[in-house]
Parts: sequence; C-alpha cells; structure tokens
Amino acid sequence: MHTRLASLAGLAVIATACAPVRSNPTVRSTPAPVYVAERECGDVRLPESLEANGHALVLNGMAIKRVTFLNLEVFVSGLYLEHEMRDVDQVLASRENRRLVLRFVRHVSHGQLERGLRWALTHNATDEAQAYASEFDSLLAALPSFSAGDELTFDQSASGGLRVLVNGVVRTRFASADFARLCLLVFLGPHGNLGMRLGLVGGHCNR
Repeated sequence: MHTRLASLAGLAVIATACAPVRSNPTVRSTPAPVYVAERECGDVRLPESLEANGHALVLNGMAIKRVTFLNLEVFVSGLYLEHEMRDVDQVLASRENRRLVLRFVRHVSHGQLERGLRWALTHNATDEAQAYASEFDSLLAALPSFSAGDELTFDQSASGGLRVLVNGVVRTRFASADFARLCLLVFLGPHGNLGMRLGLVGGHCNR
C-alpha cells in the first residue's frame, strides 16, 4: 500500500514538472484619462494652457463679445501669452509668442464680420489703419462666414510672424510684427469693447 502511494506521488511530481508553465493572465489596465484644466466663460470652455510655435502658453483671460442693445453674444475670446500680463500696453508691446482665439457662438456672415472689424480698426488704430490698409484688406478677404462652434485664431510667433487660422487651418500669413500688434489692437484698443479688455487682460470673464 505504501509502495503504491509512493508511486502515485512520484507520478504526480513528474506530471507537475512536465506540465507547461502557465503565466498569470495579463491584466490589461486602461490608462488613466488625462484631464486638461479648463476655464469657462459664458458657454465656452478653453484650456488653461496650450503649445504654440513650440512654446507653452497660458490663458491670460477670456471675454464675451456682445453686440446691439440686446447684448447678443457673438463670440467668446481667449488670449494666450507666455506669461500672465495685467496691463494692456504691456500685452501690446510684447514680442513674445501669443495667441488670440475667437470661438463663435452664433452665425456671423462675412459681411457682418468685415464691418465689425473695420469699425474696430478705424476707432482703435487710427494712425496705423492707413499704413496697413492693404494687409488688412488681405486679412478680411481670407476670412469666411462663421457658424456656432467655429474658431478664428490669430497666432503670433516671437519672430514677429502672424498666422490666421480658421478651425485650425491656416488661411493667410503676415511677416510684420507691427501688423500682428495692429490685429490685437483691434480687440484691445481704447475705443473698443471695455468688457473685452477687462476679460482678456484683467482675467475676469465679463459675464
């Protein structure tokens, strides 16, 4: 009896040794989602930081553009800079990388956008308007109509070049740093929308 049990035990050891080694089942883990901090203004959310021209930019401020006595919302804008700035003149004088994003919240025709930008140009950049009239005409000609959710982006590099993008696609480029400043002045000028300046530079959404 003992001999039989010993034989069975020996066979069990041999079978175990010869059995294929089974590794533990691979545990497939789902990568944790990466959450990007966002800021909200109106019904629009923009990331707190992004990369442009190979540089990290931070969201300096957001603002809502409203028109007519009905205060109709047209777009929500976000200004990105390399460093936060709380002075309009400092922002305009900066030669660092920067980006201005306009996220439209309603349909705006090409004609409506052109009239609005020309008004802002003549009222906020009287001295420069004539000098850069041809560049501004080229800019306006490159812009389409916009629908809710569309984005218009002014992307200035530290070298001075300006790219104008619609929904992430470059529509036109300009080499002049002074013209890039002029485009920003259209939105931050002294005779423009106070709420825009307070939001983009002051850092408080003009709800």
